[in-house]
This record gives sequence, structure tokens and C-alpha cells, in this order.
Amino acid sequence: MRVQTALKGVSADFIGGIDLRAIDYEAEVQVQILHKFPKGNRWREIHMWDGVGLADAVRRVRALPPSEQAGATIFAPTGMFGIEAIQEIFERPDFPGF
Repeated sequence: MRVQTALKGVSADFIGGIDLRAIDYEAEVQVQILHKFPKGNRWREIHMWDGVGLADAVRRVRALPPSEQAGATIFAPTGMFGIEAIQEIFERPDFPGF
């Protein structure tokens, strides 16, 4: 969920409580991708990347099939990013190119 707010007259974007005004795209993060079993409500880990930069992690997640993207979480020093935040970060005008 994207929330527009103002702090002392400065506009800031927040996703999941994380301030996205200034993102460190080089910060080392951990990525976990969970896959739901076809029957039941059980999840299993299918991917794990550790020590990659945030921009690289976002690119890797966005390159996955949509069904796998849905279970993605990026753990960064500033907080956790679910798929909605990952998509938002990818679409930012300041997101670094390849």
C-alpha cells in the first residue's frame, strides 16, 4: 500500500512504513522466495539470495514468473519489502538501469 504523507512540509512516500524518499540501491540485502504448495496452506522456500545489492535483488525478483514473484520478500537494513514495494521500487524514476 502506498501512502502519501507530509513531514514538516516535505512530501514523503511510504510503503509498508518504509520511507522511500532515499533508497540505497547498493545496500546488501537478503532475498527469500516462498512457493505455496498446490494443496493446503503450506509454504516452502525455493530461492534464497544473500549479500546482493538492493537494485540487483529487485531486478532478479522482477525477472521471475509472476507466480514466484508473489512469494518474494527482500530483507534490507531499512526493513522488509514485499512484492508491492518491490514493484514500486522497480518503477521509480531513479531506479538504476542495467
